[in-house]
Amino acid sequence: MPPPPGLADGAERKQLTQAAPSNKPGVGKDKGKTAGQTASSDTLGVHLRQLQEENPRCVFIARKISCMGFQSQDVLRCHYSQYGQVARVMVVSSKVKPFGSPDSHAQPRIRP
Repeated sequence: MPPPPGLADGAERKQLTQAAPSNKPGVGKDKGKTAGQTASSDTLGVHLRQLQEENPRCVFIARKISCMGFQSQDVLRCHYSQYGQVARVMVVSSKVKPFGSPDSHAQPRIRP
């Protein structure tokens, strides 16, 4: 029985995984960057990779903290320091695309 539309069978899946690297920005190796240049360190992906090295019993995740504003990192550190040592607080600010035409060159808004 063939796979449902949109799903690849084993042979097709193998070909898809061996496809050429993507030309999309931010995908693949960091070409053209010098040793001193790195990707932004405040992205969710970077934080999640860093957390993989930590003991899961020592990680706390707080969600829906946007009501704390841009000071959320300091607020969280201050609050949880009352209960013990806080090694680090990692917060990612989300970027919101401006409303309007896709041709707009407006800067994205940064939300807490």
